[in-house]
Amino acid sequence: MLGKQLKLFSIQQDAGGGLVFWHPKGARVRRLMEDFWREAHTSNGYEMLYTPHMASLDLWKTSGHFDFYKEGMFDQMEVEGAQYQIKPMNCPFHVLVYKDEPRCAPAPTQAPCAQTRPSPQRGRALLASSEPTPPSTCTAALIL
Repeated sequence: MLGKQLKLFSIQQDAGGGLVFWHPKGARVRRLMEDFWREAHTSNGYEMLYTPHMASLDLWKTSGHFDFYKEGMFDQMEVEGAQYQIKPMNCPFHVLVYKDEPRCAPAPTQAPCAQTRPSPQRGRALLASSEPTPPSTCTAALIL
């Protein structure tokens, strides 16, 4: 594995399969890539959001994501008596942020999240998509 040979990162089985531990050189490369990503987005009119890594299972059911994607999602977890789900995507969070303030303009389509999101595929963490998702394509139930 190139990442290990270059001492960029390692996968520590004691922590769980597929979980990346960024070493100092790799962390610098990752930071440079994130800085490039962030600058490319902000210079093109995007604004940054930071959202939690999990939410109430009800959010995923309301948005329709749970029924559509449940086979590819991590199992739910109980936290203080409520069911929570690790987020598979960002769009329901973006809609909640949008709904937080009354406005009379249409929903924005340029709101990437600059954070990692867990992926059930081999436990990898993925950088949030650089492509904006129009709220009308996957979160109409939250807006109504």
